[in-house]
Amino acid sequence: MTPPVTVHFTCIGCGIVYSASQERSATHTNASGTFNCWQCGKLVHHWVGIYDYNGWRITHVLPKQPKVRIERRG
Repeated sequence: MTPPVTVHFTCIGCGIVYSASQERSATHTNASGTFNCWQCGKLVHHWVGIYDYNGWRITHVLPKQPKVRIERRG
């Protein structure tokens, strides 16, 4: 059996970085699942295939970026 690999995913909604263990399915069948952000609820990752993802945890919270205000003149 292959040892787990740690992979990182960033939420496109709020910028939280998550890590999870990527493991080859023991049954060699298609594993599937989804993971949604704990903060904003947006989809972080969806998978189907021989790999499964477990042990999700927050590894980094990115600072909020200031919103850019565009002024239109004229």
